[in-house]
Amino acid sequence: GAQAPFDLVLLDQMMPEMDGLETLISIRERHLYLPVMMLTAHGSITLVVEFMRAGGTDFIQKPLVDIELLQLRMRRAIRASEDLQQAIAQREQVEEALRESEERYRTLVEQAPDGIFLATSTGTCLDVNARGCLMLGYTRQELLNMRFPDLIMNEGSEATPLRFEDLRQVDFMVSTQQLKRKDGHLLPVEISTKMFPDGRWQS
Repeated sequence: GAQAPFDLVLLDQMMPEMDGLETLISIRERHLYLPVMMLTAHGSITLVVEFMRAGGTDFIQKPLVDIELLQLRMRRAIRASEDLQQAIAQREQVEEALRESEERYRTLVEQAPDGIFLATSTGTCLDVNARGCLMLGYTRQELLNMRFPDLIMNEGSEATPLRFEDLRQVDFMVSTQQLKRKDGHLLPVEISTKMFPDGRWQS
């Protein structure tokens, strides 16, 4: 919500025109993180629960006998709100940086001169770049419904079976293969394959 022109709101439940709970709900529509405390002699368990569920920060029963305690709780509420807003701002910055990084990575992958495939540990295709689609003659959507191992035709003396279980023992593998295009032709390729810690692999 918009930045509030004050640090904290202190409400009573019994007020003219709008009670404390209604006021809190109205405040939350515009100021999500503004601390709102209720100080009232008309409290009940039901009211406390409703107030906290609606986004209230603290609830104090009157008559108030310790003004210093109220001041302490007000300072704590303000500090907690500031810490929360700072944490949210930092998280948003991290998320934005991650989105930008993913966009840069996606751009690099799409512009790569080689075909790049991302698959599950069992070989089901999760993603493929434009060059990979062009090489094999399939659309991206068609390839996402296929298993990459099914595209490998191990014919000829130079072909080496692509053993996915071996990837768990090494950082990457390089092998000479023949990929079957959509039109049935075989495409000789050199495949460099790397497995990620989560079991996915990229070729």
